[in-house]
Amino acid sequence: MERTNQPGPIPTDVFQQALNRLPVLTLICQKDGRIVFISEARHTHPFRLLGLPEDARNIQDFPFWQDPVLRQALDDLLTKDLSFDIEKRYMGSESPALFFKYLGSPIHNDQYVIYIGDITERSTIARDREKNIANYKTLFESSPSGIMLIDKNGMILEANKAMHDLLEYDHPGLNGKPLVSILDPSQKGIYQTHIRRILNGETINHTVKDITRHGQQRYVNLHETRFLLTNNQYGVLSIAQDITAIVEAEKALKKERDIIRTVLDTIPGEVSWISRDMVYLGANRALAEKRGISREQFNGKRVGFHKGGKAFYNFVKDFFASDLTRLEQEVVNKLNGQDRDYIMVAQKYNRGNAAVFIGIDITERKETEKRIKQQEKFSRNIIKTAPAMVVILHEPDIIAEFNIFAQELTGYRKEEVIGKSFTDLFIKPAWQSNIRKVINALFNETSTYCGEPTPIRTKSGETLLISWQNARIEDPLHHCAAILAIGLDVTEQKKMEETLLQAQKMEAIGRLAGGVAHDFNNLLTVIQGYTDLLSLKIKETQGARAALDEIGKAVERAHKMTSQLLAFSRKQVLNPQLFDIRIQVEQAHKILRHLLPEDINLTLNMPDHALGVYADAHQFESVIINLVVNARDAMPEGGVITINAGRIWVDEALPVHQGVVLPGEWVQVEVADTGTGIPTRHLEAIFDPFFTTKETGKGTGLGLSMIFGIIKQSGGEIDVHSQPGKGTRFIVYLPYKKTDSSLLPVSALPRPTIEKFPFQSILIVEDNHALRHMLADFMQNRDITVYQADNGEDGLRLFREHAEAIDLVLTDVLMPKMNGKAMTDHIRAIKPDIPVLYISGHSRDIIKNKAQLEAGTALIEKPFTLARLSEKLHALMTPND
Repeated sequence: MERTNQPGPIPTDVFQQALNRLPVLTLICQKDGRIVFISEARHTHPFRLLGLPEDARNIQDFPFWQDPVLRQALDDLLTKDLSFDIEKRYMGSESPALFFKYLGSPIHNDQYVIYIGDITERSTIARDREKNIANYKTLFESSPSGIMLIDKNGMILEANKAMHDLLEYDHPGLNGKPLVSILDPSQKGIYQTHIRRILNGETINHTVKDITRHGQQRYVNLHETRFLLTNNQYGVLSIAQDITAIVEAEKALKKERDIIRTVLDTIPGEVSWISRDMVYLGANRALAEKRGISREQFNGKRVGFHKGGKAFYNFVKDFFASDLTRLEQEVVNKLNGQDRDYIMVAQKYNRGNAAVFIGIDITERKETEKRIKQQEKFSRNIIKTAPAMVVILHEPDIIAEFNIFAQELTGYRKEEVIGKSFTDLFIKPAWQSNIRKVINALFNETSTYCGEPTPIRTKSGETLLISWQNARIEDPLHHCAAILAIGLDVTEQKKMEETLLQAQKMEAIGRLAGGVAHDFNNLLTVIQGYTDLLSLKIKETQGARAALDEIGKAVERAHKMTSQLLAFSRKQVLNPQLFDIRIQVEQAHKILRHLLPEDINLTLNMPDHALGVYADAHQFESVIINLVVNARDAMPEGGVITINAGRIWVDEALPVHQGVVLPGEWVQVEVADTGTGIPTRHLEAIFDPFFTTKETGKGTGLGLSMIFGIIKQSGGEIDVHSQPGKGTRFIVYLPYKKTDSSLLPVSALPRPTIEKFPFQSILIVEDNHALRHMLADFMQNRDITVYQADNGEDGLRLFREHAEAIDLVLTDVLMPKMNGKAMTDHIRAIKPDIPVLYISGHSRDIIKNKAQLEAGTALIEKPFTLARLSEKLHALMTPND
């Protein structure tokens, strides 16, 4: 048999020597933990810091196994033969933190090997790298410049917050988007070429047009260079600066220059710019056309180079030789061989080294001065006939005179109507043919057309009825026939004749109620505001606090009364929203249970389906409560009150009390009682303000008028049926709006508190003196710098002077000279992101029609508490994201 050479087993001491040479601590143990071998590394740094006992016989005696994670790993190794690989931080008493790697594995014959290696340096490097990455990330995100990383395919890998803000994206909405999606279409091809150049190592500075998320265009200056990405491929590092404002300013400057040039060219006078050494710097179109040469031919030429300019030459020379900065005088100049009268106006600029000269030809004006006295006498005769519209017409119907009263009545300025057709300007198309015939008959003296009302159209589109007295006269100024027409406005007279007495009374009372309530709300706001200010200043003494509380309660009661007046006049500020009537009636029922005595039974009949309406939920609840309370008062001996609600379809117009329910789908709410009923003679006046059948002192007469106003203002109708001794039924109709049954009841807002304001200065614009000063006192007591004005024009002036300092604007809506909306439009042209809070006591319809506030505009209604104002201001300055 052939003999082979095979190596024998390696001696144990050789293994031990090899393990002792390893830079790791090696442990070999039995299954029961008894130590078989420990390498010499236990005596070297850093393993000696592990505190291994010299006399340890079992591996579990070593202190680092006290760590729960390591203990579990050791148990799993010895009992389940499960290997482990764990990195742990070790905090010893003799050294800073160390990091060790623990490796455990079964070998053979129920023996196990455990290696412990020092990874402190590697862990430190890793932690330092993480810190550096975090630092770079912080710098990246906090940079005021927009920064993007773009891969070679034009995909945005990452963009910082400034870049997102620039393009109006929510962070991190740009990440992962193709670059072309944010570029103006005209830039896409150019930018792809730029990316190729940058990837080839070129650094590029250029300007592009980007598109924001909302479609707005931004001009952006980019500094772009090649950048090595984490995948070892090159991408593009793009640093962006928004230069939209600069570009727009340059455009505006060019536009202004063009406007100046256009203005100068449209001036009827002859304008030139001349240097002190008598050389033309420029001329306008009128001067060039008068002299028969182009504007460019003036540039660089000396004054007097064209014929007939001697007088002008002397005027220019004398002006530069004088110490005057401005001069105006008449000059006779030659033009085409004829003397022409000019008014010359000269103004120096550039420290007197140049001047602008304006020549106005007044030759024709002087010709007409001879007839001025005749015109003045004629005009005085017209003025004597005022107050009335005085209009003079030339054939066929051209306006030659239009007096002050006519201007005020129609809204047109005199210069807007002179020389235009009276019929085209003031008469509706349907009437024009007839009116032209009448005017022609007046010129032919075949008709006088006197005293007959004619509808005319004002500048605002309003139609007025004018009763005319006409006469054919001779116009001495123009030497032609004319029609002198004197008109009296009879519009209101005709309306009064055509309007029923009851409607007149209701309108008059309604306007009075609305006006009084609005003015009263201003006073209430001032009283409430100073009460709140005193509450903030005085000490917590029982007497003073109680007195202020009583003032507050009185203001609240007065506010309720003004709300009733406003409700009747249909000028109450409503807050409409979609709600389910069933839920709101249930809410009212909780209140009514405490208002009704035990001998009155309240029954609700509600359908299973939702009854959606769009109205003011709190006001509707007030309607239900008022109707039920009225029913209670009509049943002194007790009885039954029933509230029925449902959805109905009206096929034909349904007449109701002072109105009609039009065809369509409606929500019907009925409040019926078994009380004493209402006498028939009282039913017609039942909703009139201050009308009541209750005893003196038991009713204001505003409850039902308030209900009537709320329902009407909400687009609904209300009807009443009653018989003495048989009870009363009030039926409310509101337009049905589709909804679901998931709506919750509309509850009252929690009472706000006054907190520290998140701003330092405010502009207050309010035409009510007392209210404005109360608001200013409140702000100044909160250490807020206050700028205040009593009208929009002054408010705008203050803002222009202090635009940088002003953080917020608090303004009334309707004011003299300029309303709040017009003022804030000008302000936001200066500072687009300035927060604005409007205050008003008018209804939303008036605010919308007169001030044209947009939906969602921040608004607080009068009267308000300072706490409520504080809440509004906080919400405005710290909006939800």
